[in-house]
Amino acid sequence: MNKLKNFARWMSGFKDNKKTLVVLIVLDIFMAVGSNIVDWPAMAHVPWYLMPFAPICSLYPMALAVWFTLWYFKKRIPNWYTVFIFIGIISYGVMAQIYYPVFIYFEGLHWNLVGNMVWVAVYALQSLIIVSEVKPLKYWQYLPIFAYFLFKDSSARYLGTFTDIRFFDFSEFAKNALFALILILHLSAFFLVYYVAHVQKRVSLKPLPQESPAD
Repeated sequence: MNKLKNFARWMSGFKDNKKTLVVLIVLDIFMAVGSNIVDWPAMAHVPWYLMPFAPICSLYPMALAVWFTLWYFKKRIPNWYTVFIFIGIISYGVMAQIYYPVFIYFEGLHWNLVGNMVWVAVYALQSLIIVSEVKPLKYWQYLPIFAYFLFKDSSARYLGTFTDIRFFDFSEFAKNALFALILILHLSAFFLVYYVAHVQKRVSLKPLPQESPAD
């Protein structure tokens, strides 16, 4: 546990180094734009009114880029925004490492699928950079975030916003299993963010003074 805590503190220090912060902003903008370009042919089949609930790999890197930009300019970042990003990148980060190996098992190895796993892992690991800023929310503030992810999961299962379901012959069992898995991961992420937020009242995950990198 101490090793994980120290690693989180070390990662958290990345946002306090101006040069590293610029690299993170550029990297996340690149990932967001690249994902949009790659995913657009599939995303174009999603109805416009469901578009806010469809993106994953383009949404969260851009959300991180905005977060790091606000941090760079020392602007106030709403707690709910940090919580929203943290839940998203943790849950989809874990989901990708389960989904793509299973997909490869049934559909065969394609290097772009391995690339997708790495791509998601890159922005999911950035959860450790922002984790020190996860603060408790009022209970009612969790509700819109919970409602967003619940509708996102439901629309992915039943309305086709998860585009793989549109283009591959998933069985009903597979659809239901994926739906159940992402619901479990999102609920787990909510419990995790609540736990982290309240633990940090006692034990901060910010870098210790001697661990903080110089600007």
